[in-house]
Amino acid sequence: MTDEALYQETRRWFVENLPESPFYGTDNDDPDGAITWFKTAQCGEMLEHIQPLIDLLDRYDVPYDVVLTDHPGKIVYEDEWQVGTI
Repeated sequence: MTDEALYQETRRWFVENLPESPFYGTDNDDPDGAITWFKTAQCGEMLEHIQPLIDLLDRYDVPYDVVLTDHPGKIVYEDEWQVGTI
């Protein structure tokens, strides 16, 4: 599988399985710069599916951070898998 196909397959899984918070949609109404965090109680499955993207970043020496926090900010969106915060 090519890197492009791997990326597209992984992206497709997230689009099909993870609710899209309203500030990431095509209208992108995110005036406060909100970001989403995976909930730690649910992140096992998400991390399993995001691993191919992490592997691509490593392969091409692209720096990234994995950040964990108990204080993500003011919650402006929440679903089963994630919170959106500012």
